[in-house]
Amino acid sequence: MTIFETTALQISGISETSKIGKIISKRSEIFKMSQKAENSVIFPKVCGAFPHELRAWIACYISKKANHIKLANKFLKNANKNATWTNPNCNTKIDLQILISFVDKVSNNTKDVEAKDITILQKAGLADEDIVRLCQLIAFVSFQIRVITGLELMNRGKNE
Repeated sequence: MTIFETTALQISGISETSKIGKIISKRSEIFKMSQKAENSVIFPKVCGAFPHELRAWIACYISKKANHIKLANKFLKNANKNATWTNPNCNTKIDLQILISFVDKVSNNTKDVEAKDITILQKAGLADEDIVRLCQLIAFVSFQIRVITGLELMNRGKNE
């Protein structure tokens, strides 16, 4: 895989032959590590309460809420074949409403997260290590959205 096949560069539309692409080539390690991080949070060896297809759906959901449709579609392809924007259509170990409420709050209003939000997840049956896994996934997708947004802005401004 070249760096131009990574999610960040594919979604942002930056090509290897573009001026920005040539500059980015000098920072290839960053994009390789970012792709490894994505693979680790979506397809980890140990999934805990969040199987791969649910993780992909959560990433899709966060991306869609951030209006990153291309990124959301990319993640949706790895979710359950019957998944939709609003429903993972797979078994979860936690009530979907509780999960979505937490994902929305952490990804959109991080400063408002309180201890009681964690307690709600624990009472819903999530182990602490699963809460950490969920937060890692949310943090990575939020980071990736910001990186892709910046790359898209740079790519759009290339002709200005």
